[in-house]
Amino acid sequence: MMNKERYTKKDFWVGQEVYAECVNKGGVSLLKIGDITEEIVTKVGNKYVETNKYNHKYLIENGVEVSDYMPTYVLWTDKNKAEAKVAKDKVFSKLISLFRIDNCSLQEQRLYKKLSLEDLQEIERIIDKGETL
Repeated sequence: MMNKERYTKKDFWVGQEVYAECVNKGGVSLLKIGDITEEIVTKVGNKYVETNKYNHKYLIENGVEVSDYMPTYVLWTDKNKAEAKVAKDKVFSKLISLFRIDNCSLQEQRLYKKLSLEDLQEIERIIDKGETL
């Protein structure tokens, strides 16, 4: 989950439209992980922001929903950033799934058979770039 400070109290005001990203399937919610809903800020305290949807309460510092259990939502002030994060999550999850090792030898893996050495080296180069950042 997000632990670093993303926001300060100055980032929020009553009446502001904000965006809640569903990060866990919780309760009776019909939302799926990655769904983004619009909420309106109803209260800004020193530590928490509250919205009009189900009396959601979020920590200002990181936008994570306050919950006795696992938080279901993370708050965003910028819809484009929320959508970009969700898109990145989906791509990364797909890559993990595609490169998951099935119960067969390395040479029998679907991507091993379909990708050339050069293709795999390009993927490795991109991943190495991410490792050095």
